[in-house]
Amino acid sequence: MSGPSPRYIVHGATGAQGAPVVTALTAAGFNAIGAVRDVTRIGGPAMVVDLSSTEALIRAYRGSGGVFIHLPEGRPEDHRAQMMAVSRAIRVARPRRVIMSTSGHAIGPGSGAAIAILHHELQAIGVPFAVVEPQISLENLLAPQIFDAALREEVLRLPMHRDVRLRWSSHLDVADTVTQLFHQHVGGRVLVGASPGLSGPDIAAGFSRYFEREIAYEAISQDAFLELSAFADGGAVSGQSVVDRLHRAQIQSRATDGSVSAVSLLGLRPRAVHEWLGDLGI
Repeated sequence: MSGPSPRYIVHGATGAQGAPVVTALTAAGFNAIGAVRDVTRIGGPAMVVDLSSTEALIRAYRGSGGVFIHLPEGRPEDHRAQMMAVSRAIRVARPRRVIMSTSGHAIGPGSGAAIAILHHELQAIGVPFAVVEPQISLENLLAPQIFDAALREEVLRLPMHRDVRLRWSSHLDVADTVTQLFHQHVGGRVLVGASPGLSGPDIAAGFSRYFEREIAYEAISQDAFLELSAFADGGAVSGQSVVDRLHRAQIQSRATDGSVSAVSLLGLRPRAVHEWLGDLGI
């Protein structure tokens, strides 16, 4: 007689990155458990876990089939302390597998991102793990100064030169990748996103196809984008976030080796822009 199915711990299960992972894992038959600060904010199975408490993390990880971790919103100094707590808990509890998402941050030599701390520690601990590496999320396009303006004025504006191509992907693509990694036990780096990358005009074409009307692309400066953001509802903060993420994505010299892409390793093609919009039900 088989015992209960192992728990798969998902950090940030109420957030934009973690919630799709819980949904995808549950749909695939995994016993997904949200590790959250407030269990009243999640409809499914969950447990209260303080990301900075090694003791709480050990209790959550012990006996688990896997753990999914990414950087939450917050201050860099908090992130560093949290990733150290996570690594200490993994060293003690020894979950069967760990999957971490870089959330667009670099993890190579000299990286100042806290997620790089966890990557370094996982290499030393020896627990089987994989690194999901999205570059920039399509969900950034939902910021009101981008999305609402694109539909209202039929112009999609971004602080990104029209010839720049980035490896855009959806949080839904990351969730599918995480689910397959728990199924297939592939290790190492897994790049997620469009290859070749998408340009601004490519994104606008995806909007045009989905909404069945012509939406043009306009590259604008960072200052002009932030000025537009200041007049959007809640846009000032999201505008700066979009600028920071685009800037980070453009300056990073990420390998685009097809041999470590989700397509090659797992057979997962990232959603096209019009497919992503359709899956969101917009």
